[in-house]
Amino acid sequence: MSDRPFSKSNARQKVVRLTFILCLSSYFFYFLIRDDWFHMDHFMYFIILAIALTTFIWFSMKIDQWLDDIRFHIPIRVIASILILFFFMYQLFTPYFYSDQKLVNIGKDLLESYYALTDEEDFKAIADAVLKEEMVFSVIEQELYPEGRLLDIHVDEVSRSLYLFNLIAKVEKETEGTREQHTYRFTFAKEYGDFKLKGYVQLD
Repeated sequence: MSDRPFSKSNARQKVVRLTFILCLSSYFFYFLIRDDWFHMDHFMYFIILAIALTTFIWFSMKIDQWLDDIRFHIPIRVIASILILFFFMYQLFTPYFYSDQKLVNIGKDLLESYYALTDEEDFKAIADAVLKEEMVFSVIEQELYPEGRLLDIHVDEVSRSLYLFNLIAKVEKETEGTREQHTYRFTFAKEYGDFKLKGYVQLD
């Protein structure tokens, strides 16, 4: 009978340690895969990911073993695991941590900067601060630079979808002396800590 409390406590410690190792490994792995710098074929890409993941797990296990020498190693593991889980929750549901008005302000600021990119030189200079990386490459490759002078942006609707948020907005521009207004759905996502324009679709 006296062995049961000990075995239950030992089992709980194993769960805490395993959770800590998995959370820490995932945290390191996240910062690797969020940067799309693997410009290589898929086979080599997955080999490097597998090696990296194995290395991160090994490194996390070493940190876990090092924590055994610290007095409050169990609470430290628990707190660290909770913080990492909250970090991933924030990354996955970022727009839900912002009010509608805050998202509207962020989106309008980015759109005003985007429509100011009227030529290739300006685009290359500041596009990285406004657009997601894949959109920068796409626009430069296809030379789809914004045309016309922005007059007004009126946001009609805000919606969220996991780590993305969408604005449905009427955009009024002046092109070669002619005013035109169209409705778009703009999609925004976090990249390197800041929201950026991911893409848009004309709705009318």
